[in-house]
Amino acid sequence: MSNFQAERENMIESQIRPNGVTNVALLRAMREMPREVFVPPSQRNLAYMDGALRVEAARDGRPARYLLPPMVFAKLAQLAAVKETDRVLDIGPATGYSTAILAKLAKEVIGVECDAGLAALAQDALSQEGIENAKLITGPLEEGAPEEEPFDVIFVNGRLGCEPEKLLTQLTAGGRLVAIMGTETAPKGRLFTKIDSTIQDVMAFDAGAPLLPGFDPKPVFTF
Repeated sequence: MSNFQAERENMIESQIRPNGVTNVALLRAMREMPREVFVPPSQRNLAYMDGALRVEAARDGRPARYLLPPMVFAKLAQLAAVKETDRVLDIGPATGYSTAILAKLAKEVIGVECDAGLAALAQDALSQEGIENAKLITGPLEEGAPEEEPFDVIFVNGRLGCEPEKLLTQLTAGGRLVAIMGTETAPKGRLFTKIDSTIQDVMAFDAGAPLLPGFDPKPVFTF
């Protein structure tokens, strides 16, 4: 067993399973997918760390970008209850690890990444792993992919400071959106479900994640 394989197994047994993740297909996908492929070479020794992993530094006024902590990713993915027949919209995948895992669970995955450089890296990594049922498009994260809608699942890779209004309109009937929402000090994993023409919102678990570009808190006006 290689060092990376051992670290992957340790991630499953020390970070994922102890936090209530029991979905067999998800655990298999995370055990088999080499997360280090989706991490810049200089960071690969940190690929299985228990925390958010920075894959791009802040530059030109853009915030730094991260992969979600493995535990947070796994709990969100389990919450989304992805089925083999689902079309999934993956928002802000950065270097594409989330897209790769979701592609193992779903029929099709569309990743939307606002950084063209990251999107190119993600597409290269997906190709390297032979994943053919996923593609990356470049655009504002908060806009989603209206030209590709509707989606059965929308997975959001980061914390939202405001309601994902445009994304919710892209759900099919019975569709689910999962994200981390709330302030930096009190974030929650949340599940939005489209039932008929209404959205049901459930707070599922406590979890932290970096704020995702395009979803800054809306200003509050006081008089």
